[in-house]
Amino acid sequence: MATTIAASETGLAQVDVARRKKQWNKHEQAWCDLAITAQATLKRFWAKKPIDTDTFERICQTVGIEDWQTIADLTVRLSAHVEALYPSPFPPPLHFSTYKPQTWAGRSPDIAALTATLTEGCRLLVVHGLTGIGKTTLVEKLAADLVGSMRYVPVMVDREVGATDFTRGAIGILAKMGDETAQTLPDDQILPHLLNTLKQAPCWLQLDSLEYLLCQTPEGTSQFIDRAWADFLCDFLTANTASRIVITSQALPANLLEQCDRYGNRWHSHSLRGLEKPAWLDLFRTYGVVPQTPTDATHLCTIAEYFDGHPLILKMIAGDIGKPLFGGSATKYWHDYYSQQTRPKLHQSEEQRARHWVNQTLTQLPNLPHQMLQRGAVFRRAVPEGFYLAMLEDTADPERQAALQTLKSRYLVEDDDIQAGQIFIRQHNLIRECAAAQLAHHRPTWETAARQAAHLWLTAYTPPTNAPNLETVRGYLEAFDHYCEIEDWELASEMYTFQLAGTDQALHWQLIIWGYYQELIAVSRQLVNNINSQTRRLCLNQIGNSYNYLGNYGRAIDFHQQALVISREIGDRRGEGNALGNLGIAYNSLGQYERAIDFLQQYLTIALEIGDRRGEGNALGNLGNAYFSLGQYERAIDFHQQNLTIAREIGDRGGEGAALGNLGIAYNSLGQYERAIDFYQQNLTITREIGDRGGEGAALVNMGATQLKLKQYPESLTHNQAALEIFREIGFRAGVAEALKNLAELHHALGEVEVARQFCQQALALATELGIPLKAECEALQLKLQN
Repeated sequence: MATTIAASETGLAQVDVARRKKQWNKHEQAWCDLAITAQATLKRFWAKKPIDTDTFERICQTVGIEDWQTIADLTVRLSAHVEALYPSPFPPPLHFSTYKPQTWAGRSPDIAALTATLTEGCRLLVVHGLTGIGKTTLVEKLAADLVGSMRYVPVMVDREVGATDFTRGAIGILAKMGDETAQTLPDDQILPHLLNTLKQAPCWLQLDSLEYLLCQTPEGTSQFIDRAWADFLCDFLTANTASRIVITSQALPANLLEQCDRYGNRWHSHSLRGLEKPAWLDLFRTYGVVPQTPTDATHLCTIAEYFDGHPLILKMIAGDIGKPLFGGSATKYWHDYYSQQTRPKLHQSEEQRARHWVNQTLTQLPNLPHQMLQRGAVFRRAVPEGFYLAMLEDTADPERQAALQTLKSRYLVEDDDIQAGQIFIRQHNLIRECAAAQLAHHRPTWETAARQAAHLWLTAYTPPTNAPNLETVRGYLEAFDHYCEIEDWELASEMYTFQLAGTDQALHWQLIIWGYYQELIAVSRQLVNNINSQTRRLCLNQIGNSYNYLGNYGRAIDFHQQALVISREIGDRRGEGNALGNLGIAYNSLGQYERAIDFLQQYLTIALEIGDRRGEGNALGNLGNAYFSLGQYERAIDFHQQNLTIAREIGDRGGEGAALGNLGIAYNSLGQYERAIDFYQQNLTITREIGDRGGEGAALVNMGATQLKLKQYPESLTHNQAALEIFREIGFRAGVAEALKNLAELHHALGEVEVARQFCQQALALATELGIPLKAECEALQLKLQN
């Protein structure tokens, strides 16, 4: 139900309001008009044209709205939902990782040149240079100036793509763009799908840290590990699109340069150097170092020249000068610390000088800050300040606080975000690389730091309020990664099978229930070849289950077959039964019902033999599904009733919900529609209670189909659209096809034939691609729509 926001009556004269409005820009005036005349739609306008809270407070006070903070908080919370209901022509506010207008200095020649390049037809811009040189900040500044109405999609390749091969990497990019369906496409369709997505709506796709996808050749050049990346970028250059791809990288891939030269001004590479000389002193002033004398300015410029204006290095030097030892005096810093370090310049590359200086800076840190920085380098993402403090667990709290303050004052760690009242901090990549390399020389300390990091994620991390499901288990996933990194496979396995608080499910099953299939595949693959046979069997089955939900039934069957072989080799009867059951489910999805029944009957036999009541119920339920597909509805109902009885006896809420939903489907086929809807409603209640996203979508789509038969068109539309949204969100492609087919039938019943044809074509294409029996239903409907 939509929430209506009501404002209090205005207590000011209109003339006073008009007087105040003259002081504001058009955006602010529009907000003021809305607050006076259309307060009930405040949340909708917020989604379209956000405004900062300070201005919003001012406007609300002007028109007499006292409880402005409550309205602001509520509209922010509702904005995502409102945007889905009311698509906005206005771009959302841009959020940048490093660019801040208040600290921007220099780069005028770079900005002028690149602005001209991008406005004169350049579609692909590659900005390359030394780590920390300011590549990300520069392209974010360009985005702030040029994005306009384009959608801004920043992607940190090393953190968010998660793979060097193009297929998995492109899926990660599409997921960042909000497209979760791509992970279910065949590999050969990923590239055209990504290109088509970029064609459909103008997008500024920013790929940071492309070097993650590169390797060095024996000749010393860099190239893509997977050449398909170069193919994608070249295909993008020939596409008819208004989108732009902007890349930052430490190196230029040779196998991209080989192909791109033929495309003229449609692409451009820009080598970024340090800040130009006029900006050096501005940068120092920005970070609190103000030259008091001409000598101070000369020394600062000499230092900046030695490092070729490298902004990160200069920022760290500003932090050094600000230490009590130097008291902000550039001249004292020069004489006491720096003047002898200019000599090696002729013998070192820019990168060597930068890394040498960072390593030297870290080495010269006091002992406790040095230890904290090194141990904190094990964190791959921003973490609460308390995590860094805890890395020195045997040190008194005042000393730990002082160590962290030292790192902050010297810009070796930076504030990144505020979540749940906690400040999150991170290290720049260059600093983290150097600190991690130093830490790796002391393996016992490195392992201790990784274990402490895992412990903190498990015991001290608090997810943000209303966090997505995946973030609520972030601590377990990060701990899992830390244990994998130090090859403690037993503890990693414990994380994989950890029973989550507030649920009776292990982590791996909870990921399935929530619909995080791709994430479960990635986690399972890390573990599958490094653990004992029983857990390996579990990983193989879960990879197979994930592929089954993603509609890749061939790969699902392959992994379930591997699990079956291992289970039989080690005499794991429960594992053997599970693998057989999963094979039955996959073959049932493909329409091979007799083969599915054979596997499921073997599963039932084993479950009865070993007393596995849950397995018995699962086997009965899936046998019911297979017999239903064969048109044996009464027999299917018998199996589902047995499954329901067992699920209730053992307290298996998920199994109970599935049995109720299957009973609804069977009674729907018998024409007992009201009874079917009653079962669906019970199913829906349970799936929402346990957070089963796939089950919730199934209950909704089934209810919508039955309501269509009852000519309850508004209800059917609501439930089918809700199901479609869920299925797309979790990547359950067979469900997407089912919902699309239902919507086609609904619009046909409403006499909206052209809309029905469009939905039917989408459903048919997807069902054909998946190779599922729904294809025949779609073809029959398509023929009906042509008449």
